[in-house]
Amino acid sequence: MNHLSATLDNWDPALIDLISQQRRVIVFDNRGVGFSDGKVPTTIEQMAADCYAFVTAMQLTQFDLLGLSMGGFVAQAFTLKYPSSVNHLILVGTGPQGDSEIAKVGRITTFDLIRAFLTHRDVKEYLFFTRTPQGKQAGKSFINRLNQREIVEDKAITLAAYRRQLIAIKQYANDQPANLAQINQPTLIVNGDHDRMVPVNGSNDFTTLLAHFLNH
Repeated sequence: MNHLSATLDNWDPALIDLISQQRRVIVFDNRGVGFSDGKVPTTIEQMAADCYAFVTAMQLTQFDLLGLSMGGFVAQAFTLKYPSSVNHLILVGTGPQGDSEIAKVGRITTFDLIRAFLTHRDVKEYLFFTRTPQGKQAGKSFINRLNQREIVEDKAITLAAYRRQLIAIKQYANDQPANLAQINQPTLIVNGDHDRMVPVNGSNDFTTLLAHFLNH
């Protein structure tokens, strides 16, 4: 499950190709994103329900689930609601429901969109990478890998769909915390040491709430 505003084309081929050496990998555009019909839901819970409809249509009964950023919000909601479907859970660059700092993502993204427009850069270079020389080079390499994709030419997300995702994220950030202690799947939590969009300190909350899994 991918991040805010992302389509199939936003998965890094280096990551997907590496995982696919050992696993069957399925990526998809949820409702209202890319080539998928319908309107983007304005709640994370409905996004999870739409994902369940997708895997049901694919006749997938059990799988490992990876969620990146906003996709990690959806992955948590999915695992809580449909636990029998998930074998292992991987939460990447994401945070728990009820972390009010996550509500700032719209403001941060809009600021970086303006910066990217004025500097003729891809906004992901600002959102995902530091502005150190090494970070800038890593960002350029990442964008080059995305541009080398040959199989998928997905539709970019629309402004209306993006705004609906922001509504869902803001509600998620301001909701009561979910009872993550109900997640019984072995769970891997992955972060950098700094994340402008989803505060890394949310991982400390994960560690506390999922502590009884750490011996798995």
